[in-house]
Amino acid sequence: MKKWIIVDDCTSSKSQQFEEIIEASDINEAEQIARREWDRLTAHDQNKRDAYYVGYAEIDDDGCVDFNSMTDIVEIK
Repeated sequence: MKKWIIVDDCTSSKSQQFEEIIEASDINEAEQIARREWDRLTAHDQNKRDAYYVGYAEIDDDGCVDFNSMTDIVEIK
């Protein structure tokens, strides 16, 4: 099943990437939620991110994001 996912890529600074499943009905709502989350970060924390975006992707049985299926990507950073 496809879900909206916020991807918080801080590989360079923390050697990690975080994915958060969010409840959104469409791309506009998903973008609004992602931008609100982004705005909550301090400028210092925003600068530590390599990328920050939201997309629509399949989630496998283990709860992992299938990045090959991701569509409707909106880049925040």
